[in-house]
Amino acid sequence: YNKFNVLSSICKLHREVYRMIKENQYRAIVISEVSLPLNLKKINKLSGLPIYFDGHGSSEDIHECAGKRGTIPFVLRYCAYLLDIKLLKRYFKIADGCFVVSSGMKDYYQKKVGSPDDFTYLIVPCATSSVLSDNEYINYRKEYQKHFNLEDDTISFVYSGGVESWQCVQETIDLFRSISSQLDIKSKLFVFSYEVDKAKEMVGN
Repeated sequence: YNKFNVLSSICKLHREVYRMIKENQYRAIVISEVSLPLNLKKINKLSGLPIYFDGHGSSEDIHECAGKRGTIPFVLRYCAYLLDIKLLKRYFKIADGCFVVSSGMKDYYQKKVGSPDDFTYLIVPCATSSVLSDNEYINYRKEYQKHFNLEDDTISFVYSGGVESWQCVQETIDLFRSISSQLDIKSKLFVFSYEVDKAKEMVGN
């Protein structure tokens, strides 16, 4: 860890953001990570554009889902959580809106950090915008049933994504096994992840 490298990177980030705002034409600015150390007031003044955040989840995930990694890592993560809340409260007073995946996430932000009356929440569920027709759905279902050697009456569940502790993949697998063992139905859970080795370790046999 080198604090001078960190400070240098932050300065470079600011310079690059300001350069892009001055040299390009944008309709809005979307900040994907709330914890980025950006000077929103200056960005707002330079651009005059609407500023939106991409809400990644609750701040509590920073420390609650970190796992058991010792006292010092816990304290550091809790400090990061407090900093995240502080930044949220400051930024929400400047920004025009926030992208969230559900009305529940909107309620969380409103209760946790508050937002001005004219603040806009854009609810965008994590899903593809394309919609399959009934025939497409049936054909895809048959294709993948054949590929995975599934019987027609098997109920399939799918998880697709990373396998970090905060995503609760192991808990999902254990819950599925517990429920499926008590039901007299054919079922299968598929876990698709780019972290293949970690996923295999969680799934086991």
